[in-house]
Amino acid sequence: MRATLRASIKRRRPLTFGGVKNARKDSQAAQVAFGKAMQKFRAASGLSQEKLALACGIHRTYIGSVERGERNVSIQNMARIAAALNVPLSRIVAAMEE
Repeated sequence: MRATLRASIKRRRPLTFGGVKNARKDSQAAQVAFGKAMQKFRAASGLSQEKLALACGIHRTYIGSVERGERNVSIQNMARIAAALNVPLSRIVAAMEE
């Protein structure tokens, strides 16, 4: 084990613990999927990002970054967005899997 650690340090290669990189990719995929699902429901309701932001009390740039999958949305904000869209949160989450 020491030889492996020394070799890793010598090569300056980071040690990885199985699945850490995959977990990060899965998290980002979930963010993108939620954003696309949210965007679909927002477009269906005829709201702009700005009007949705006003309805749920969230800044308009935050809404845009959520739709692009750049934000890790809290469950509280997910619920606020779903309420403003008049859609159960469970429907948005189900649409993520489509």
